[in-house]
Amino acid sequence: MGSIDTIWGYIRETSSWAPRPKAAMSGVFARLETVRARRRSRRALLDMTEEQLQDIGISRDEALKEAYRPFWDTDREVGRR
Repeated sequence: MGSIDTIWGYIRETSSWAPRPKAAMSGVFARLETVRARRRSRRALLDMTEEQLQDIGISRDEALKEAYRPFWDTDREVGRR
């Protein structure tokens, strides 16, 4: 057993709070997948025709703004910058 395993074992035995590395990593991977999905959907706006954009109720300018928003920008609605 390596020393890091010994340290984590001690923390788990003596603390009511112990980090869970597997749970933390699954959260990281879930977040990355959310970011990738957001990027795909934003980029899909660039391929839409004027008619398709009109069907979903946004203009070409709004689609461009949305498509080029940074991945961490999640709390603003389209056209409300």
